[in-house]
Amino acid sequence: LDGGTLEYVFDIAMAYRNIGQMLRENGLFIGINPANNYLGHGFYQLSPELLWRVFSEENSFTVHSLELVPVSGFPAPVAARDPAESGQRMQIGATTGPVYVTVAARKVAGSGTTSVQQSDYVAQWQHADPDTENE
Repeated sequence: LDGGTLEYVFDIAMAYRNIGQMLRENGLFIGINPANNYLGHGFYQLSPELLWRVFSEENSFTVHSLELVPVSGFPAPVAARDPAESGQRMQIGATTGPVYVTVAARKVAGSGTTSVQQSDYVAQWQHADPDTENE
């Protein structure tokens, strides 16, 4: 359970690798961290894109839930779609107050987080690389 610690960890990539290695198969990770309107509160405001990539199938995880949740409770939480599947990053624009990003992801197998790349750039790289054009 991460109730808001990762936003303060400078080497966040190492922290996520450690989470992937510490969780045993079938272990559940639950995270709640700032996504918007918390400037200066910690080092990071986390995006759904980061969490989708960290907890991807390629990294031995299945995401059960990933939502943007206004601290005030209004409007209602919004499911954050995986931009790699939808082909479009989610934009929330200006919000009237702080917003958390919540994630519940289960480790299904393997050693955990190995590679994280932003989905829209991966698509561009594959399109530009003739060796991966037919993949």
